[in-house]
Amino acid sequence: MTDRIIAVKAVALTLSKQMTTEQAFQSIAANCLLQMTANRDGIRQQQDVESVHQMRIGLRRLRTLLALFKCVLPVPALLLQELTWLGTQLGAARDWEVLAGSTLALVAAQAPGDIGLDAVTLAAQALAQERHAAATAALNSARYTHLIEQVTAWIENGGWHDGMTARQRKRLGARMTACASAMLLRQHSRLLARGNKLRGASAGQRHRIRIAAKKMRYACDFFQDLYPARKMTPYLAALVRLQDTLGWLNDAAVADALLRQLQDQQSALAGSAGFVRGYLAARLLQGEKQSIRRWKKFTPIALPG
Repeated sequence: MTDRIIAVKAVALTLSKQMTTEQAFQSIAANCLLQMTANRDGIRQQQDVESVHQMRIGLRRLRTLLALFKCVLPVPALLLQELTWLGTQLGAARDWEVLAGSTLALVAAQAPGDIGLDAVTLAAQALAQERHAAATAALNSARYTHLIEQVTAWIENGGWHDGMTARQRKRLGARMTACASAMLLRQHSRLLARGNKLRGASAGQRHRIRIAAKKMRYACDFFQDLYPARKMTPYLAALVRLQDTLGWLNDAAVADALLRQLQDQQSALAGSAGFVRGYLAARLLQGEKQSIRRWKKFTPIALPG
């Protein structure tokens, strides 16, 4: 029997305050890439749901890193385009797997009485498997292989040096501590600007706030070695609580869209899928109130710097 492959989470980062900005970037980028590639076999060989999740996190961390450093080093447009393609392949599988797994299980456990979720769950599982197969095909493709080769070479060989300005070269040679605070402040300001519109926000607006919170979380994870734990820990703890609530709200909003697809495509599921949508809508109201409470607790906490 083949040993089960375990999904790979991000390896703890170790940055030194003596690192240059370029050295820190290469270290973090290699860390993100390792998380991505280490989960490929779990997706391909065992159709592991958690491997999809962890590979997607690694990809999102890498894309967040590239966005943080875009003012320091140029990223090829084609590289960004291919990373977006990979994210689309993984995202479709992840959305259906969350619905078929945790979301419908939560509803089944908490909803009163028998609401006939078996058929909805089976349909969602079938579509999750289809999307997982499509993601596996993408990971088996020459396009994916070429992408990983390109990203690896770009990181290891410093492919950003071509076409850099003198100012950019100077910033790359400076200590990472000189850039990290500015990057964190910029991302924190973006999160505040979006989060201050949380009350009464639409699903799309909440999604953008969630993405800003997620990017802030990744940025803090990247640079936390550069700051005292007494400053970083309270900020990260409040941010994680906020992100958890926004994440659940997003899962519910995505579930609603997917359940609507099931209603449109399989009329026999219309009643049960409609009930789940109604149940999630009621839970959304509670989640919205909790997100506002957590936002109020997050905003007074000082940004490490």
